[in-house]
Amino acid sequence: MPAARNKSSFQTYIHIWRRTIWVLTCPLVASSSLENSSGSSTAAMINKRAIEYADLFVTSLSNPYRPVHCALFYVSCLKIFTSTPETILSLQRTRHDVFDTLVRFLTVPRSRPEALSFGTSLEKCACGVDADSDLKLIHNLRDFRYPKLQCTFTDVLDSIMELIVRAIIRPEIDTGIPELRRVRREAHRAERSGLQAQWPTKAADTFPQGPDTTMHMLWTWIDLYEVTHIVTYLNVLLRSSGSTFISSFSKIPYYPSRILAILESRLDKLNSSKYREVHPFDLASIHDFIRLTGTMGSDSMRKDLGIMMQMVVLWQPYGERLLLLLAKALHIASSTSNSLVSHLIIKERFQDTGGMVHHIYLKEKDVTQYHPLFLSESRRIVTAMKNPDPYASTAAALKSLLDMDKCGLYGCSQTFTLAGKRFQYCGGCGKIPYCSQACQRRAWKHPGAPHKAVCAPLKRICDVVGITGSSWVEMPTKEFSRKCREANISVDEAKILVRCLEGMLGRSVFYLS
Repeated sequence: MPAARNKSSFQTYIHIWRRTIWVLTCPLVASSSLENSSGSSTAAMINKRAIEYADLFVTSLSNPYRPVHCALFYVSCLKIFTSTPETILSLQRTRHDVFDTLVRFLTVPRSRPEALSFGTSLEKCACGVDADSDLKLIHNLRDFRYPKLQCTFTDVLDSIMELIVRAIIRPEIDTGIPELRRVRREAHRAERSGLQAQWPTKAADTFPQGPDTTMHMLWTWIDLYEVTHIVTYLNVLLRSSGSTFISSFSKIPYYPSRILAILESRLDKLNSSKYREVHPFDLASIHDFIRLTGTMGSDSMRKDLGIMMQMVVLWQPYGERLLLLLAKALHIASSTSNSLVSHLIIKERFQDTGGMVHHIYLKEKDVTQYHPLFLSESRRIVTAMKNPDPYASTAAALKSLLDMDKCGLYGCSQTFTLAGKRFQYCGGCGKIPYCSQACQRRAWKHPGAPHKAVCAPLKRICDVVGITGSSWVEMPTKEFSRKCREANISVDEAKILVRCLEGMLGRSVFYLS
C-alpha cells in the first residue's frame, strides 16, 4: 500500500481517537459545590483535587504488587485525573510520578495466574473509608452513566490506559504520536525556555522494565481482559519507537489468534442486537494493530527483514481467517445500524488491508470469493510487483534509510530509543547512523550489505534531489524522478542503488512504493 494512503488512514485513526476520548470522558462531579460551579471554577477545582489526590494515589501504588486500595478507588482517582485536558497537562508537567507509577504498575513482571488473581483481588474493597474523609469522598464518586455497575479490574486498566495514551498523543503533531527518541530533546528545549517538561521526558519512561517485559505484560493484560485501550498503547509504542519494540513483540507466539478472536467478538456484537456496545475506536485500534503486525508495519518498523518475516510466519496460519473477518466487517458495514462503525470500516480502508492480506498469504486463491472490494488493491499490488518504478523504489529506499532509528549495521539491534540519543553518522555520505565505530567498521565491508558500495552513490543522489541533512525531505515521487533524470542518473544506477540499500535494510521496499 502506498505510504501516503497509509499515513492518511492512520491520521483518521488518530482523529477518531481524539474525538472518542473526549466523548468517553465524563465530566467529574466531586461534590455538590462542584455541581453548582461555573465551567472555569469547576475546572480549577478539579485540577486542585487532582493535585491533592496525586500523593495519596502514588503512595498507594508504591508497591505495584500490593496496592493499598481497591479498584473503585483507582478508577475514581483516574476519573479525576482525566476529567479535563487541562488536568492531564497539569499532571504531565508537575506530577511525572503519577505516570511513572502507572506504567510500572502495568509492566512489572507477573505470571498469567498471578495477573488474573491480582485483578480479582483488586475488585474487593477493604479500604477504611469510614476513618478517612478523602477516601470516603473518592469512593462516593460515580460515573453518572453507570452508577450501579460493579467497578472491575477491566475498568482500572481502561482508565489507566486512557490517561497514559492521552498524555502521549500530542494534538500539535500531524500523526498525533511523538517519536520517543525525540522526547528527551523536547524536554530539554522546554526547560531551556523556562517551561516545565511534559511526561514522558525520556523514552525509557514508557518502558521502565525493558522492551521484552513491557511487551509481554501489555499483551498479558490484553489477553486476559480484552482492553482495547491497551491495544492502542501497543500501537503507539510500535509506531513511536522505531524498531525498538518489534523484535520483543514478535516473541509472543500466539497473539494473531487472540487478536482475531477479539475482533470476531466485536463483529459478532455489531451484527446482533448488541451493536451499540461496539465503539468505532475499538475496531480502528484493532485494525491498526493488524496492519502493523500482520501486513506492512510502520515506516520505522520495516528495517529488519528477519523480524518482519517472523511476524509474517506467525500470521501465515491465520491468513484466511483474517481475510474472512475483514470481509465480514465490510458486509456488516453495509447493513449495520451503527452508522459510525460503518463509516469507519470504509474510511479506515479495511478493503485495502484485505487486498494486502490476500497478496501476502493467499494470492493463489481468487480474491473475489472473499469480497469484491478486495480486488482493486490486490490488482494494484500485482501490477506494482510486475512493473516497479526504479526511481519510486529509490525514493522509498531512501526514505526508509533516512527515517531509520537503528544502527546501520544489518543485524545490530541498537536503536536511538534504547540508547536515548542519536548515533554518529558516516563521515562520507552523512546518511547512515552507527551506534559504535566497531559497527561502522564491520558495515563498511559487510559481506551481504557493504556500506562501501553505497556510500558515494548515496551521497550523489541525495545532493541531486536536495537532501542535505540526515532526514528525509518530503517530495512527490514525480518530482524525485524528474530531478534524477535531469541529473542524468540512469535507470540502471537507480536499480543498483536500490539493491544496495535493500541489502542494508534487509528487505524489499515494495510496500513503500
